[in-house]
Amino acid sequence: RKGFVDVVLANGCPSPAEAYGAFEFETGIKAGLELLGSPDRPTAIFAGNDESAAGVMAAASHLRIKGPDEVSIVGFDNSWVALSVWPPLTTINQPIAEIAEVAAQMLIDRNGAMTEAGDLLLDYHLVARGSYAPPSPA
Repeated sequence: RKGFVDVVLANGCPSPAEAYGAFEFETGIKAGLELLGSPDRPTAIFAGNDESAAGVMAAASHLRIKGPDEVSIVGFDNSWVALSVWPPLTTINQPIAEIAEVAAQMLIDRNGAMTEAGDLLLDYHLVARGSYAPPSPA
């Protein structure tokens, strides 16, 4: 998260809408209305989870902003929500089962190598679906 925020700010993009941080559909709508209703609206929004991204998609629809032609929206989790919206949501797949397995092993083996290893990086990957496109030249 910190790396994402640092890169966003370093590239002159507006600060991520952290004030809404509840990761819910309703807060996605609120953030989407604010971001997409601004005069200098973004061409892409990366939401903190799929549920928030679905809310952003609802806000775009309410404002009659066409996705992905006018705004790309990407979520995080690859939850069932990503396939329940139209167009289907592009998202980052989070390996939930592997996270649970590693966490359980760390709890079982509190004094073992896993807890001494520090941060663990699991296989996250982009699942490209219909909610993104290159920005329009217009």
